[in-house]
Amino acid sequence: MDAGEIVTLIGANGAGKSTLTMTMCGTPRARSGSIVHDGQDIAPGPMHAIMRRGFAQAPEGRHIFNRMTVHENLPIGAEVAGRGGIPDLLDQVFALFPG
Repeated sequence: MDAGEIVTLIGANGAGKSTLTMTMCGTPRARSGSIVHDGQDIAPGPMHAIMRRGFAQAPEGRHIFNRMTVHENLPIGAEVAGRGGIPDLLDQVFALFPG
């Protein structure tokens, strides 16, 4: 993959998409092998360190964020990733995906 590249994960129900992304985020822990990001194995690291690298998992269908607007959710993701300039990031997102 190249820097800035967008990657998608597609598969049937039960194929392991959620398990893979949750494992990349640190829970559950990988039993073997490695998860390499920017040349470093992130699998043994703490979850908060993995999240700061830009990994995230948003569980579907559990109504975790159902009372929050998109505009309320986006800054939370940017904050967790440790990215500054949230207003600029929001402007970029809404330019790509207008209301």
